[in-house]
Amino acid sequence: MTKINDVKLLIDEVDKNRTFADKIKAARKLKKDNKEDELIVKAADHYLDSIRVYVVGLLEQIKESDDEAWNEFSDLPDIRNFIHYYTHNIGEFYKFRYSMDVILHEVKWQMFYHIKKNYRPYDDTDEISLLIHSMRSWIKFKVGKAISQVYKPKNPEEEFLPNIEIIDDGYDETKSEMLEIAKNLLDDQCYQVLCYKIIDDHNLTKIGKLMGFSVDTAKRRYEKAIGVMKEYYEQN
Repeated sequence: MTKINDVKLLIDEVDKNRTFADKIKAARKLKKDNKEDELIVKAADHYLDSIRVYVVGLLEQIKESDDEAWNEFSDLPDIRNFIHYYTHNIGEFYKFRYSMDVILHEVKWQMFYHIKKNYRPYDDTDEISLLIHSMRSWIKFKVGKAISQVYKPKNPEEEFLPNIEIIDDGYDETKSEMLEIAKNLLDDQCYQVLCYKIIDDHNLTKIGKLMGFSVDTAKRRYEKAIGVMKEYYEQN
């Protein structure tokens, strides 16, 4: 019994590591350092497998458009580190001409879309590392392209950028697909108005202020966007 309790304490120490990458590294070291101890090896293997099941399970739920799973996954320390590193890196690359809130929102959206549409889990203990590796080569390009098409960068004489609210929920499949289609169909202003309305739920008065034109102009841009999207869906 004492031996089992000692092993449990060892696993508890491993689990105190903050990130999953560090937890996995510590568990593998524990296993290597005690390769002659069958009980410790089995406990470490069980711990590593529980990480695999948990992470892959979240990814599979995200692929089924489970918002709660996405919120839980995006709050994991490894993923938060990735999100905030690339948000700052992209902001620095564009010399902070765009609101960091805008960049953060787009990084999250692109990650969700990648998991939902492109990524196929390996069912591996290192699943988070594999996912991060699959995004490194393109996320700066994807986010940079999106923000440059949708949001006007700050002019040198402007003191502040619009304070665009970050929405963590609402990443449903229909909305994601619609906005992806809209990028290819609408001009920049109409698409930006649609994003402010659909993603941020701003009214037309606020949209007009954010974009620097009247409520009537915001209304016309929005109605044009809706008209184009309606025509697209009616034909498809």
